[in-house]
Amino acid sequence: MKNILLKLSFLFMLGLLFTGCESYLEGFEQDPNNPSDAPPELMIAHVEAADLMIHEGELARTAGMWIRYFTGSDRQYISYETYNVNSGDFDNAWGNAYWGVVQQARIVASKAEVIGDNVLQGVAQILEAHTMGTVTAIWGDVPFSEAADVEQFPTPSYDGQASVYAGLQTLLDEALVNVKDATNEYAQITTLGSWTEVANSLKARYYMHTGEYANALAAASAGISDPANEWIGTHACATLASINVYNNFIDWERGGYMTADASVTYNMLGVDDPMYRGNAKTDESVRRAFYFLDDASCAGYTYGAIDPNWCDGMFSICGDFPMFSWCENELIKAECEIRVNSDNDAALGHLNAVRQNLAAFYGAQYDDYEIADFEGGGIANSGGDATESLLTEILEEKYLCLYGQIEGWSDLRRKDNTFRATIPAATGDNFPERLPYPQTEINSNPNTPSPVPGLFEATPVNQ
Repeated sequence: MKNILLKLSFLFMLGLLFTGCESYLEGFEQDPNNPSDAPPELMIAHVEAADLMIHEGELARTAGMWIRYFTGSDRQYISYETYNVNSGDFDNAWGNAYWGVVQQARIVASKAEVIGDNVLQGVAQILEAHTMGTVTAIWGDVPFSEAADVEQFPTPSYDGQASVYAGLQTLLDEALVNVKDATNEYAQITTLGSWTEVANSLKARYYMHTGEYANALAAASAGISDPANEWIGTHACATLASINVYNNFIDWERGGYMTADASVTYNMLGVDDPMYRGNAKTDESVRRAFYFLDDASCAGYTYGAIDPNWCDGMFSICGDFPMFSWCENELIKAECEIRVNSDNDAALGHLNAVRQNLAAFYGAQYDDYEIADFEGGGIANSGGDATESLLTEILEEKYLCLYGQIEGWSDLRRKDNTFRATIPAATGDNFPERLPYPQTEINSNPNTPSPVPGLFEATPVNQ
């Protein structure tokens, strides 16, 4: 990832200049040919790039190893897979989240408000909410109300996790007013159908995190409405700095560090495996080939016996990356129809819509399920009654839908996610519940929670 990190390091330094904080320039003369400020419509590209790196970079790989999407196979990744991490491992990700996204998004939003560009203001608010929702999901209590303002709050206080989620809902409500019917405006390295739909889908995700299922259903119903409207991070192939971030890591920079040799996901999709989830209505062989590379037929070699498909599948060199998928939104509706309305028929309708999309995308068999398939003796019965088995199927499909995304880990950690027990830990009895606070924060901010919570201590909303 050296090339991408160099690019983002440049953007990060540029972002520091954008703050106008004199402390960063003390002792240096400013070159009049190098501006220390920029218009917000140019700055938004930096925010978007930093947000993409949060969700497609190191944090996504770590989350993926911990819930058995991937396998740590070499160097420090062997330790990462078995949860042997330390606070210093997450200094960069924390810094990118707060200084690369939150600080710059707030500056963009403020400048956009001054010039009356409501759409740009709303886009900046959505990007902040996207990153901050992930930050609180994986760390718990975090700085939010006083975050990323070093002059006014050099040691920001920590907001409770529930308070952060409530604040994000308010922020997204403000964003919805601002973006109105905007479609792809200011989306420079991502593409989407509607900022309004994206904001509503994010609201639905965060309501799921806090167990507010009726609110989640209402938000998801106004969320991403079609697979063509997904929020997607796009990648070009012109330079290494613009290729798929997973591909850069797996094939270009750290080949062999992360494979899929012990991937539970791979097993679930393999017809020859005892964990295979397929049945008379479901053929997962094409999806497995898209997710994983298990022979040398594509590029002539693999790094492990099984690799995440960096060649011609999910993580190909120009492959797009889901920032928020239609599948996730549809499965939120499916789960909430059961939890809120006890409506198995409506839930099944959303699940079957996902299966129809899978059939179209993969050209494989995903026939519609019927309620009878989930009853005792049915091909999709998982041991409980029809409702329990249908819910398990929805949660299992969501785990697969979120392959490679941090949200896969966040979703499994929800206290109501009964599918979690199906995913064995790489070591011990459980996979981690949170990330350790970064060492830079522990060293410099006396408001960092003390004692520092352990990896296996659930975050407040999951207790």
